[in-house]
Formats: sequence, C-alpha cells, structure tokens
Amino acid sequence: MSVALQNIDAYKKSFKDFILPNSRTHDIFFGLLKKHKLVSNKIFDAYLVSIGLSNGVGKIATFNEKDYKAFGGIQIVKLF
Repeated sequence: MSVALQNIDAYKKSFKDFILPNSRTHDIFFGLLKKHKLVSNKIFDAYLVSIGLSNGVGKIATFNEKDYKAFGGIQIVKLF
C-alpha cells in the first residue's frame, strides 16, 4: 500500500463516526437555499450545515465563522 493510502486509512480510523447526508438533509438544504437566496460557495456551506443538522450535530468547527453565521441553528466553534 502506498504511503498516501496508509495516511488516508490512518486518518479515517482516527474518527469515531462519520456523518452522511440522510433523508432530512435535502429538505434542510433546500430550505436554507430558499431562505438565504444562496449562490457560489455559500451553497456548499449550506450543504455542510444541512448534513450536520440532519444528523443532530449542533456545532461546526471552522476557521471562517462568517461563512456559517447567517444560517442559525448551529453553534460555531472558531478554530483560530
């Protein structure tokens, strides 16, 4: 196995759980799109928030808190 694949495998094992989109994710996502009239990179930010909220995750850690402030419903943990 290449070093890169070994590193990816070790990285994946360092997490207890992964969260994935589920049946509620898209409803939350489209609600955010309509409410905030999102374009460009904000669409991806809204999708990340939607995945978290639909899985009961109430926090997001980020270097760029302004990217997530407008959405509400999720606590922002500023990394630096």
